[in-house]
Amino acid sequence: MKSTLYQIPLFSETLKLSQIPFGIIVNPFACLNEGENVDKIDMKDIINDKEENIEILRCPKCLSYLHATILEDISSTVQCVFCDTDFLINENVLFDIYQYNEKIGHRESNHHGYSLSPLLKGSVDIIIPPIYYHNVNNFKLTYTYLSKNINQTASMITNKIMSLTKHISSSLVANDSKGGNKPTSGSAFGDSGEATFFSGGGYTNYGGMGGYSAYDSQSAYNNHSVVNNRVGSSAGNHPYGNDHAVQNFDNLTDNANLTMNDMKNLLCEKSGESDTAKMRRNSLLAKYPQVKNMLPPYFVFVVECSYNAIYNNITYTILEGIRYAVQNVKCPRTKIAIITFNSSIYFYHCKRGEQEAGGSGGRGSSGRGSSGRGSSGNHQVIVMSDVDDPFLPLPLEDLFFGCVEEIDKINTLIDTIKSMSTTMQSYGSCGNSALKVAMDMLKERNGLGSICMFYTTTPNCGLGSIKELKKDLQENFLEVKQKIFYDSLLLDLYAYNISVDIFIISSNNVRVCVPSLQYVAQNTGGKILFVENFIWQKDYKEIYMNIMDTLTSEDIAYCCELKLRYSQHMSVKKLFCCNNNFNSIISVDTIKIPKIRHDQTFAFLLNYSDISESKKQIYFQCACMYTNLYGDRFVRLHTTHMNLTSSLSTVFRYTDAEALMSILIKQFCTNILHNDNYSKIIIDNLAAILFSYRLNCASSAHSGQLILPDTLKLLPLFTSSLLKHNVTKKEILHDLKVYSLIKLLSMPIISSLLYVYPVTYVIHIKGKTNELDSMDVDDDLFIPKTIPSSAEKIYSNGIYLLDACTHFYLYFGFHSDANFAKEIVGDTPTEKNAHELNLTDTPNAQKVQRIIKNLTRIHHFNKYVPLVMVAPKSNEEEHLISLCVEDKADKEYSYVNFLCFIHKLVHKRIDES
Repeated sequence: MKSTLYQIPLFSETLKLSQIPFGIIVNPFACLNEGENVDKIDMKDIINDKEENIEILRCPKCLSYLHATILEDISSTVQCVFCDTDFLINENVLFDIYQYNEKIGHRESNHHGYSLSPLLKGSVDIIIPPIYYHNVNNFKLTYTYLSKNINQTASMITNKIMSLTKHISSSLVANDSKGGNKPTSGSAFGDSGEATFFSGGGYTNYGGMGGYSAYDSQSAYNNHSVVNNRVGSSAGNHPYGNDHAVQNFDNLTDNANLTMNDMKNLLCEKSGESDTAKMRRNSLLAKYPQVKNMLPPYFVFVVECSYNAIYNNITYTILEGIRYAVQNVKCPRTKIAIITFNSSIYFYHCKRGEQEAGGSGGRGSSGRGSSGRGSSGNHQVIVMSDVDDPFLPLPLEDLFFGCVEEIDKINTLIDTIKSMSTTMQSYGSCGNSALKVAMDMLKERNGLGSICMFYTTTPNCGLGSIKELKKDLQENFLEVKQKIFYDSLLLDLYAYNISVDIFIISSNNVRVCVPSLQYVAQNTGGKILFVENFIWQKDYKEIYMNIMDTLTSEDIAYCCELKLRYSQHMSVKKLFCCNNNFNSIISVDTIKIPKIRHDQTFAFLLNYSDISESKKQIYFQCACMYTNLYGDRFVRLHTTHMNLTSSLSTVFRYTDAEALMSILIKQFCTNILHNDNYSKIIIDNLAAILFSYRLNCASSAHSGQLILPDTLKLLPLFTSSLLKHNVTKKEILHDLKVYSLIKLLSMPIISSLLYVYPVTYVIHIKGKTNELDSMDVDDDLFIPKTIPSSAEKIYSNGIYLLDACTHFYLYFGFHSDANFAKEIVGDTPTEKNAHELNLTDTPNAQKVQRIIKNLTRIHHFNKYVPLVMVAPKSNEEEHLISLCVEDKADKEYSYVNFLCFIHKLVHKRIDES
């Protein structure tokens, strides 16, 4: 969690005077550096109480969670830093916390020196106890309570009445309009599970992305709360449950005090279990709807096998990528299913070999004439040609396979699909029908999972088919074709906490409708990968690694509800995120979404009224409920504070330029969607900030100088680069423009800056002494020198590495050292062979590989970044030159001329003032 300001003006007028937007950027599941981790806490290990009574310490008024400020000075009476309410903490609980902090500190001091208790750290994961599941509708805090202050008590009662009235009203509206059939879920933050927006109520939907106008600044909370799960299970319990637990199911579900292990055992899906056990599990889920959030996510891979996909080797690459990912799965509860499609949908029954031929065919064997059957060895293939009304022809246990226990069956299934695909010659694509079936599979399983869709062409038959693609650049580049169909899917995807990952892999310049196909992933927190002009040798590894990340990453959270809390006098003015739809945005500071990835951020633009001079700090807390790969449910807390100041120069001195630029990028992307003057707006914002600094902090400087604050010296550079990005170019195809826009809206801070301003490193200059010559191949800190990203600085006798966030580009100048090039990549790069070249095992190649590893660790948190070889006089060289953003481009200034232009604007404002 980062702020644009770390010294906050006491008075709102001072903030307005600075012209700096005050924003908070939250990346709740950011990738961590090696050796870092977010501590996980089980309150059962801290508080000496029965498990069924355990709860998390929260403010009884605003429901903010425990944090270091409350716990560092142990006292039974504390003041909430968010709502300023005085409340009491149960003395026994307080003593238990004191003992826990002391025990952790003493234990760590014996091993590594003194260490902070996890409770006193800024970021922590807390397992939420069972009491939150079966008391979700009438949960009451018992460890904290308001002191007997008449005014506070009266205020609390009023808030409770308002909250109850709102909840009843929402329930009546929801039941009246939807028949009460939609699955319900209590909110993680005390808000009602259903959110109803009325026309004219302040909610604005901007085509599914961009900004979100303030709905309300501080909503009233009630005491509803979603609960989380505990990691692991008691000693001696099998992680998948036991027969004794199932046999005593009826007694357990009648008991209002289920333990965590009881619930996990009952939810566990065991191989070969009876229909009675399944019915009992469904009974538990019906009685305690929140328990659905403890289900481990399942994955459905939906792979296109049209003629285009098979001919270009895309289908086989995807299948081998799935095989590679499954081999790296460590979670024993992860299960996957694979279906394929062209003009029909193909289901594969790989358990047929365990049964008699013609055995369990499921619903496909009767009911409709749309399903045909074939076989390959011991495997049954069911072909569904009725793509206008698809359904599930098999029970779920015949479609899903455990990645650890049944890896051999998955490998056999992949081999079967590969052999069957050779006979498929269909040019059609019913991708959206297959998407609907995949969603139905997870719905039947009670939800919580991810659909991985692989498109190589635009769906042209079946449900949601897109009949024609126009190349008219004047049409609305954000237009989502078949939006009604996709919006209807979103209702179910949110109701069942299902996310969609979209992999769009085109070849031979085939046009794919990216704005439409990515829409569902954009709004459910899914991964979006767009690979143009697929060539196996250069693109297969990127596909492999992205599939593995989707299936195995522990930095991805499922079934998420996120809320930002802040001190009094603060309010959220605007929210910037991709998932801007009414299913997701509960209020301007509360978000519900099926999945949050490690590379997804949420930016909150803030306002505030004057703050009391007696206050020294303001506080922020981001709380996000989520389920991990193992089905364990946590609340992740990020808590921070900023100091207050009355000095404008101090405000500028403690401005975070990276966070500020990230906010400006997200504002810029939002303005592209809704305002034709987006370039003028960001230039005016930059000029206003520099003018304010010049006028109020550097008024004695010579008028001929452009004075920049030390913390903001790179702000004009990033602004100039942003104006040359693909998102601003009218000649760029809509597919790439929308893809780039979505990435910028959701990217973490460092990634977005690299995406706007690629960094160029010098690897080798012919005829000169190079850093590489004296570099140690094991030096994990070495970074080569950088040069400005300008074509004028890239010489033809050099070899350069360019980090553009999504790719590394290794460029070989026309007159670069041919012998050195052959040593590191095995041949002289040309346009024809560049995609076949890889780094060799020679000493210099290993040094280049070490540099790439160091950059990947520092800037990309060890996530895979593809390496592209760029030969001289090639098409890739033209693309690389376009990434040199300090040069003049079209109607935009070079960086040097842009500085002069900004100086004139600032000088003009000074003259006018």
